[in-house]
Amino acid sequence: MTYHIPLIVVELENDNYHILVEIKMQDDSSTFWVIDTGASRTVMDSSLAHFSSPKEMDILDEVQSAGINGDPLQTQLAEGVEINIGNCKAVDLTLALIDLENVNQLYEKYTDYRISGLIGSDLLQQYQATIDYSTQELILRN
Repeated sequence: MTYHIPLIVVELENDNYHILVEIKMQDDSSTFWVIDTGASRTVMDSSLAHFSSPKEMDILDEVQSAGINGDPLQTQLAEGVEINIGNCKAVDLTLALIDLENVNQLYEKYTDYRISGLIGSDLLQQYQATIDYSTQELILRN
């Protein structure tokens, strides 16, 4: 099955664009996530941890992620996350949980969007994603 999901292209500064997609959480609330092809793992804002089950502490309590400047970010794992990207339901996801407050402070300067997560290469690869800039769509295949 193929899903065509509308994208939102925002200009944060002159010629500095980010691609957003609207995602529905399990309670049907709308959130906005950045498509980040350079991120190896999909991350969710730690304020949304209630949509997940904690990872067993004896298996893996925390993992380290690196920010864009290379400094380590404290990251926890969230299991059992379910999101709807358009009509595509992604279930039983394991995502990294990080505090996205710094990202949202940047977005507040330029947009009205609050960012709840970053869609990384793991999810894009899993759903064989294509970003079509001409139609401003994210195409997912299941």
